[in-house]
Amino acid sequence: VKASRLFLRTKDANDPNLLKFLDGNNYKVNKDKTKFGRVKQVLQGIFTGLGAFGLMVVLLALMLFSFYLQLMIARSKDNLELLMTLGYSPGWLSGKVSGQFVPAYVTIVLVALLCTQLLQWSFHHYVLADKPELSPFIDWTVIAVAVFLTILSVITNNRMIKRLLLKL
Repeated sequence: VKASRLFLRTKDANDPNLLKFLDGNNYKVNKDKTKFGRVKQVLQGIFTGLGAFGLMVVLLALMLFSFYLQLMIARSKDNLELLMTLGYSPGWLSGKVSGQFVPAYVTIVLVALLCTQLLQWSFHHYVLADKPELSPFIDWTVIAVAVFLTILSVITNNRMIKRLLLKL
């Protein structure tokens, strides 16, 4: 006797790996049970695309800020040459110039993290009704990326300013 039906008991019928396996082997599934899994796959694709777009925006913003620093140094060329003639080292000057922007970097990153945390909590509380599937707090990797981008910005801008000062 050939089996015509198979009953599976799973923890998550919407698991994307299970759905891919079932689709790959041409198994028919009760669509009511797996409807949200397909929606989940589509949403994951959309959010991955948004994440890539967000990363591109961050990189473009960093490039724009470096162009602003180059313009600022070009406008202050005479004053910076005078300071170097008086004996100030390019390393010290680059630290002072780039150090002016560190509070702005930190403020922008902290405000962005605060907004992200607020959105995460709001989504968890109002949309998911405090279900345990999603943490109400942002993941530690988000904070690590924010710290990494801040440190990267400070270091690259400091090096760029020092390099431009050495060209004077």
